[in-house]
Amino acid sequence: MAKKTGKSLAVTRNQSPSSNISLSPREKTLLHLLEEKYGDPELIFEKVADGDSLKDIARGLGAHVFLLHVLISHMPGWREKLEIARKIAADRLIEEVLDIADRTQKGDEKVSQLQIEARKWVAGVYDPEKYGKQAQFQVNIGELHLNAVQGIEKMLKGG
Repeated sequence: MAKKTGKSLAVTRNQSPSSNISLSPREKTLLHLLEEKYGDPELIFEKVADGDSLKDIARGLGAHVFLLHVLISHMPGWREKLEIARKIAADRLIEEVLDIADRTQKGDEKVSQLQIEARKWVAGVYDPEKYGKQAQFQVNIGELHLNAVQGIEKMLKGG
């Protein structure tokens, strides 16, 4: 395999990314399948950033998504890379929201709204700091005003 630079792990022909990690036989098999299919198993994070789900990636390998999650949890740095990939995917989803809104035709509003809401929800899950629901609270101005007036009246009466 060619050496990969940047934030990914360096992988060469002589060194497997799992050489110093204790993996189960099933995890080793999955890692081997990833290497066969993608060359560099860490390319799965690019696929996630492009919008592929881990379920689809696992299905393409003939594996269960649970095993892929377990492998990601055991490989050094892979959880962090998955988090980064999902944040990139969240940005991509928000771009799709704008595209859907721009191309919505009269009569398609309900379908478009469902597509938009689904993408906004997933973006909020993938990057809650950026796209998650903000804390919501309700303020009743009338009640606050009434309480303030009652408090002032009480103070004026000497109470």
